[in-house]
Amino acid sequence: MGRFALLIGSGRYDDAALRPLSAPAWDVDALSRVLGDPVVGGFEVVRLVDRSVQELRVAVEDFLMDRARDDFVLVYLTGHGVLDKRGRLVFAATDTGTTRLSATALSAAWLNELLADCMADSRVLVLDCCFSGAHGRTKAGADSVAAQLGEVGSGHAVLTASRDWEFSFEGDASGGSVFTTGLVEGLRTGDADLDGDGLITVEEAHTYAAGYVRDQGAQQHPQRWLTAAEGELVLAHSPRGPRLASRTVPMHASREAHQLHLERRSALVASQAQALRPRDPELARAVVLAAIRDLAPSRAAVLTLWGMTVEPETGRLPLGHGGLVVEMAWSGENNHLMSIGRDGSVCEWNADGTLVASTSIPVDFHGASLSRNARSLLLGEGSGSVSLWHVDGMRYLARSQSMSSLAGSHQWSNDGMRLFDGDYTRADAVIWSIQAAAGDVRSIDAQPVAAPRGFTPYWSPDDRLLAFLDEHSVTVVHADSGNVATVVRTSEKPSDLTWSPDSAKVCLLIPEELESEWASFGRDNRYRVVIYDLAGQLLAEREATGVASLEWSPTDKRIAVMLAGPAREAEVHIWNAQALTDMDVLVTERSGVSLVGNVLLRWSHDGRYLAFAHWTSVFIWDPEHGVVHQSHSGDLMAFDWAPDKTQAVVSASGRNSLTVIDPNVGVTAELKDDRLTGKALSWSPTGQQIAVSSRDGVLLWPPSGGDPTTALTGMPDMVMHAVWSPNGHRLAVAAHAFFENSPNRVAICTPDDQRGIVEMAGDDTQHGPLAWSPDSTLLLGTEGPGSVVIWSAVTGHHEQYFDGSIPATAVCWPTAHPHLITVADGEHRIRVLDRQTEREVAVCIGHTGDIRRLTWSPDGEILASSSHDETVRLWNGTTGECLVELDAPHDARSLTWSDDASRLTLVSRDNKMVTWILPQHLDDVLDSVDEERALTNEERMRYGLEL
Repeated sequence: MGRFALLIGSGRYDDAALRPLSAPAWDVDALSRVLGDPVVGGFEVVRLVDRSVQELRVAVEDFLMDRARDDFVLVYLTGHGVLDKRGRLVFAATDTGTTRLSATALSAAWLNELLADCMADSRVLVLDCCFSGAHGRTKAGADSVAAQLGEVGSGHAVLTASRDWEFSFEGDASGGSVFTTGLVEGLRTGDADLDGDGLITVEEAHTYAAGYVRDQGAQQHPQRWLTAAEGELVLAHSPRGPRLASRTVPMHASREAHQLHLERRSALVASQAQALRPRDPELARAVVLAAIRDLAPSRAAVLTLWGMTVEPETGRLPLGHGGLVVEMAWSGENNHLMSIGRDGSVCEWNADGTLVASTSIPVDFHGASLSRNARSLLLGEGSGSVSLWHVDGMRYLARSQSMSSLAGSHQWSNDGMRLFDGDYTRADAVIWSIQAAAGDVRSIDAQPVAAPRGFTPYWSPDDRLLAFLDEHSVTVVHADSGNVATVVRTSEKPSDLTWSPDSAKVCLLIPEELESEWASFGRDNRYRVVIYDLAGQLLAEREATGVASLEWSPTDKRIAVMLAGPAREAEVHIWNAQALTDMDVLVTERSGVSLVGNVLLRWSHDGRYLAFAHWTSVFIWDPEHGVVHQSHSGDLMAFDWAPDKTQAVVSASGRNSLTVIDPNVGVTAELKDDRLTGKALSWSPTGQQIAVSSRDGVLLWPPSGGDPTTALTGMPDMVMHAVWSPNGHRLAVAAHAFFENSPNRVAICTPDDQRGIVEMAGDDTQHGPLAWSPDSTLLLGTEGPGSVVIWSAVTGHHEQYFDGSIPATAVCWPTAHPHLITVADGEHRIRVLDRQTEREVAVCIGHTGDIRRLTWSPDGEILASSSHDETVRLWNGTTGECLVELDAPHDARSLTWSDDASRLTLVSRDNKMVTWILPQHLDDVLDSVDEERALTNEERMRYGLEL
């Protein structure tokens, strides 16, 4: 007697009239695992996903015809169900045309005939299909197919997801349909064993799935037709075994076997708790805690509880900002510069550009205003409130619902004790006086002030006056009384203003001709820069193009001007403040800075240094000595740890350089080279060389500094991956031809051979990502639309080939399991393949975004993955079981285990570093649980916690 299952899923369609579906692939994978589990279903499973109608016809006939009388066969279809013009049900394949259904779709009547002809006495048909006229996020339902499929035997059953006039809901984009998910959960957990006899019949499985659909609130009613005259059809065994009230462990059963059974049940309950967590985290914690205490402290349950309570170690790399610099101010106490990044980074810099300290803003914010003395920070929060913080240590001071929360609405006085507050949504502007002592806020008092509605003010250096830029004038008011002091008339509306240090003059930037009416500044925009005294007398004037910002020096002798150069590189000019004539200029072209976006200019309080920020970088210029320092900032393009993990090498956007850092110390070395692209980085296992992508190949650089050497040249447009072999003797490189002027290329070179040792065989579709075998003899990569290929590192020939149609996003070859390879694909799945049997060992499903990092723990027990869905998941890589889901930053550049597998560290694109310390003892996890929610008897039954 054999048990055979054919699972068919169609989610991709050539016909635009058939909406693509995400659930079918998930449904087939999930049902395949539970039916193929020898403990549960024991089926021999055949899976067909996104196939043509002819492929399906041949496969179905082959599957049903070669069967014996005592076999059990199950056919499952999920995807679009369509009614033809006569109301007959057909199933859509990838090449189905809605105007040619008879020729291009799978007919229910034809399937009925094949089932009738099948010799197997036990036949089950499961339909989770839809009609193409469904709306929203639903799949139109299966109709009452009993009439069309008929009664074809005494052991025949038909299960459908809904009635013919109802919808069959697809569920979230992250998973499968509601009906199939309920079916899988009932079998996987054993909850579908309603009578507790250890067996799950087709009737019980359907009843459980129907209840699951009802619990999810889906407006559908699954149907079933059973004709099993000679006894019930047993679909699966419950993984829990019989649950009779008088059940005890048989004398002949070993204690170890019973313990394994409890651990398996504990792990199953833990997986339910993970699914429950987004909806009810308190209940999820209680469920998994009960699984640990009442069943067994399985590793999955312990890690699940740990993941729900863990507080990871967090920090920032000593690299400055990973996002746009939005605020900047000098401290008058030590001539340090403070800067704020949109990514929440707060950085303190020495005048020589050295990063002194770095921390993160602990709340989400959409606007920031830093006081000119760099002591206080005002944040606009999503709740409509603003919060006040002391910058030193990011200490919270106060919160207000009265202040405007709009970004750009606030301007600090120079002494940091008053704050102008005004925006377009309010009729009156307000000046808030902040009374503080020893850094603690005592009170915040409001004073109305007359001001043009919605216009940004400029405080005078002595804090007595406020200047507002109006349509054709500058209105100056007294800060104390709010009364107008003077009005300076202009020909056009000024776009920027800076005060003289004595508060007696203003320098204005007046647009004359813009590239377009929307352009705020640009290379060809023409401006007049003028200086007026407060009586309205014109003192100086000059024309300039591409001006972005102005800043008057505290010494009264110089005005700094930011301009866009001929190639939109940033140019900082220093003009004489009396005649507006040139004194000095700094062109940042060599730093790769493009003048597009936010621009800030700030003189130090003593006038010795000029700081300017653009994108993620901070520049500090010492005009007297002609020295400029650029911060080591920028979002990370690539990152790799040294073999001993005490140092790391990084490349950042906007910089033609590499930086070696010690996370506890700072920058230890830097390489600058115009050839660098920095897209790919790899630190050799010997620790002696760092490989980095260049414009046409790979450069090698000693970590201590020095001149780089060329490792490989003549590559296509962009080197995307560079990976050292585990023994450190060879370097594998994958390059992609973005502009199709040359083929893609995968090659292996040695450090002293620029020609490359060997080219990988195959067509020009080969590409990364890449991974080496633990013994350094084989290279894993991808080819074509999604095939996985293993090359010989010696000859470049194909050693193995795993056909596929979904592009790979990450690959990994575990040292502890040299016979296994791991591949993440574009459908957010992780496949574990066995090279020896050439079969799929496990499929890990759960991520909802692209998976970019895979890494096995050194002991081979846990597979870790990071995804754009902002989670890290830990898996049992040999079963596909998700052990725990962890919240994580969005875009990981590195995911690395410690050598003893006790720590997992993620480094993200915005310079954040998160480390999870895995629990070593159960008590460590239990101690982190503050309160325990009591479970009801019904909840214990629902989640399989009854003994």
